[in-house]
Amino acid sequence: MCFRWTGTDAAVRRRASVGAATYTFGELVSRLPGCNVTSDSRVHLDPDLRRDMHSPSNAPWRPMFGQCDSAERHLEKQEVDRNDLFLFFGWFRRIGHDLSFERSAHDEHVLWGWLQVDHYFDPLEVEPEWAKRHPHCLNKRRKWNRVYVGRKSLSFAPSKPGAGTFAAYHPDLRLTHPDYARRRSQWRIPSFFWEKLSYHRQAAWIPEGQHCSISSAKIGQEFVFDTEEHESAVQKWLHKLFSHVPGGTSY
Repeated sequence: MCFRWTGTDAAVRRRASVGAATYTFGELVSRLPGCNVTSDSRVHLDPDLRRDMHSPSNAPWRPMFGQCDSAERHLEKQEVDRNDLFLFFGWFRRIGHDLSFERSAHDEHVLWGWLQVDHYFDPLEVEPEWAKRHPHCLNKRRKWNRVYVGRKSLSFAPSKPGAGTFAAYHPDLRLTHPDYARRRSQWRIPSFFWEKLSYHRQAAWIPEGQHCSISSAKIGQEFVFDTEEHESAVQKWLHKLFSHVPGGTSY
């Protein structure tokens, strides 16, 4: 089993809850200080990981992630295939109930979602009915265009959905090193990653017992890790991550 690290914009919900209040996404971004996104901004819903993002909710749907151009070419060279796992991370900072950033909170890279590949397709060759509104199907003539479709449940944890979002923040999901709070790209990750993460050939790896520290690449969207020779340690780490996910299926 291989799993894939992918940095991308977080999926956008129509509505989000902050404390006891519920806001539309437009209301949230219009109130966040310094936010350069407005309520009229177009949304590129990709990866598309949650059925409840769509209306009607009973329409045919599958979790999907599209990629193209040099980013997809990198995935193809890394031989991404069925049952490989994408873990999505984003740039986050904690806010209070008044929607202002908390002064004591720092920027962090945090895992927020996942998709385990069931299969993939080229939108120029095939276009399932449930995929027609996906951005990579609407603009299908992109170079090296591919759409990855998620599994119904995880192969290594069959009681868990094959794609979805982590519902709440937990320290287990944080990539940013806790001792480098002002440098979100300085990661602290399990030691099995040591010198095996694509895009990081020239990186300085620092051992820290069962972990290692690395300054994550500023350029590069897909960081690929092959679990060969580390299957047991990886499975243990993944089971810890997904212990925060309730049982169910993705569709």
